[in-house]
Amino acid sequence: MNQTELSDSIRVLGPLLPTLVSCGQIIDGAKREKIAAEVGRETVKIELEPNEVLRALYVVHPERALERAGKRSLDDYARVFGVRALTVAEFLRTQKQNAPAVDAEAFGGKSVLKLQWWPPRLVHFAERAARERGMNLSAFVREAVATHVTRTIPISGIHELASDRSEQRSPRAPRSVAGSEHRPRGRRA
Repeated sequence: MNQTELSDSIRVLGPLLPTLVSCGQIIDGAKREKIAAEVGRETVKIELEPNEVLRALYVVHPERALERAGKRSLDDYARVFGVRALTVAEFLRTQKQNAPAVDAEAFGGKSVLKLQWWPPRLVHFAERAARERGMNLSAFVREAVATHVTRTIPISGIHELASDRSEQRSPRAPRSVAGSEHRPRGRRA
């Protein structure tokens, strides 16, 4: 909206958004405040604590909030703005800021087997969590890795890459063998 359109809108309707103020300084709405004073309209001012400024600004102008927050990790943005990290990543992707698209062909286009050593308890809990989500362990790990990569580096398309293999195969149902129900040790039925 240009200056003339904003002026006409404030003259007819009044300011539609409040002016955000923190420590006596206008954070958002300086133009609206000036135009409203010129046309004789009253504005609503909201006084914010310094730690609330970026959260409120993100709701109205996410670009300005990101600019004021400076370069941070997605988890830091999420904490400061009071939103999920994936919400910020999606916004950055749509703004094409630091969000290169992932081209599978550039990486060879094939899946790679990556072997890792896991502590036995971690394997147990990962398998249990995967079963509870109706996934096999590989799909579960790919999804978890994609989530953490997206939180660290806002890359568009990473979740699609992580789910490519899991869509080719249906997740295994938990196996149940007759007579293999859990029995406490030391007792025989």
